[in-house]
Amino acid sequence: MIEIAKRLQESGHEIVYWVCDFGKEADYKTFPGTIFHDHYEAIAGKPAHGVNAEEFPSVGRDVIQQFYGTESVVLTMMNKRLGHLAINERKHLYYHIVQYWRGVFDKYNPDAILFLSAPHAIYDYVIYALAKSRNVKTLVVEVSVVNDRLLLYEDFKEGHPLLKPQAWKNQSGKFSVANLSEDLRDYYSKHRKLSQGPEDISDFREATYKEINVFLEGRFSAAHTFRERMRLIASSAKDLSLPKKAISFFINRIGPNMKKEYLSVQSSPDFSRNFVYVPLHTQPEQNTVTQGDVFVDQLLMLEILAAALPKDWLIYVKEHPFQWLPRGPAFFNDRPRGYYKSIVALKNARIMPIGTNTFELIHYAKTVAAVTGTAAWEAVMRSKPALLFGHVWFQNSPGVFRVDSAESCRRAFAEIEAWRGFDETELIKFLVAFDKASFRGYTDQEYAACSDLSREDNISNFLRVIYEQL
Repeated sequence: MIEIAKRLQESGHEIVYWVCDFGKEADYKTFPGTIFHDHYEAIAGKPAHGVNAEEFPSVGRDVIQQFYGTESVVLTMMNKRLGHLAINERKHLYYHIVQYWRGVFDKYNPDAILFLSAPHAIYDYVIYALAKSRNVKTLVVEVSVVNDRLLLYEDFKEGHPLLKPQAWKNQSGKFSVANLSEDLRDYYSKHRKLSQGPEDISDFREATYKEINVFLEGRFSAAHTFRERMRLIASSAKDLSLPKKAISFFINRIGPNMKKEYLSVQSSPDFSRNFVYVPLHTQPEQNTVTQGDVFVDQLLMLEILAAALPKDWLIYVKEHPFQWLPRGPAFFNDRPRGYYKSIVALKNARIMPIGTNTFELIHYAKTVAAVTGTAAWEAVMRSKPALLFGHVWFQNSPGVFRVDSAESCRRAFAEIEAWRGFDETELIKFLVAFDKASFRGYTDQEYAACSDLSREDNISNFLRVIYEQL
C-alpha cells in the first residue's frame, strides 16, 4: 500500500495519519508530514509518537451513550488480543480509545478514511463509528471469494450500491454468461459445472481448494504461526506473564480442551435426513466480530435456527478446521468450556466430525446457514438457498434469505420447504452487477499469491476506484 499512498500524495491528497505495522509500512522519508501510528500500539490504546493525548478532552456520559452500540462490539473485539482484561478494564480502555480518536478527528480533520478491510481491530472500529457520526467519508475494501475480486464501498453493512436489490434487479437488457468478464465467465462455468451432483464433489473440492490453498498456506503456515508465537512470547516476556502462560499452555495440552470436548460430542451425518448445514466461523475474526454484528455469538444463531426449525429437520454443525490453529486447543473467550456441549443440547442439533466433507454437506443440505461464510455462497452457486445472519458482499444475491430472528427464519424455512431453485438468469444478472462493482486486486502479499495480476496493475486498479470515490 506504500506505493498507492505515494501516488495519492503525488496527485495532491495529503496523507495526514496512517496506522500501520511499523515493521512493514512506516516510511517517514516518503511521508514526512504524516503521523505514523503502530497497529499494535493503537490496539493497546497507546497514542502515536508525537501526539499529545493529554490535550484531548475526556469522554462524558453523552458520548458514551451515543456510542453504546460501538462499545458492545469493541468489548467483544478485545477477546483477540486483550482477552486477559476484566470487563471493567476493557470498558475503561475503550473510553480512553474513544477519547484519543475524537481528539485526532478534531485536530487533523480528515476528509476521508481508507480501511483495507471491515474494521475489526478495536481502534479502527472506533474510527469508523466516529467517522459515520461526523459524516466523514469512509472507504472500505472487502475481499470477495471470487478469484481476486475486491469491492470498495462506504458502508460495510450496506455493501456496494450496485449490489443492492433495487440496483442489480433493475438492470436492463438480456443477460447471459457472455456478459461477464473473462475471469468471471471461467469462475461461473467451473463452479456451475463442478457442483451439479455428488459425483463431482472430489473435482469441485480440488478446484476450489487450489484457489484458496496458497492464501491459507500463508495465513496458517508454520512460518506465520511461528511469527505470531514469537510476537506473543516477546510481549509476554515484556509484561512478565511468560511463565504463567507457559504453564497454562502445557496444562491445556494435557487437560480438558475444546478439541477433546468436540470429539466427545461429534456424530456421523445421515444424509437421508432433512438438515441445515451450519459451518462455524473461526474466531475471533472480522467476518463475525464486525460483519456478524450480534451474531458474533454463533451460539445465538444456532439457538434461533433450532427454535424455527421445521418438524423432523436437523442442524448439522461443523467447526472450522483452523479454529484450533494457531491459538491451540485451549478453551478461550470465543470457545469456552461447554461450548460444543451447549450446541448438541439444542433441539435436533448435531456436531459433525471436523473431517466431514464440506461439499457433501452443502450438496445434501436443504439449506446452508452462516453468519457471512463462504459455504453460503457455494450453496448459492449450486442453486441452493442460504440463510445469512450477517453482512457480506453477496447478502442480496438470489437464493439468499437475510435473517436475524426466529420469526424471519420460520418465514425463510417455509419458502425453502417448497424450494424449486431460482432462475439461473437471476444469478448471472447479479454477477454482471458484481462484475461492474468489483475490481481485480489484492491488499497484501498473502492475497497477491492468489492472483496473477501484476503489481503495477494492482496499484492502477486501486487508484482508479479510490479516485472514483473521492
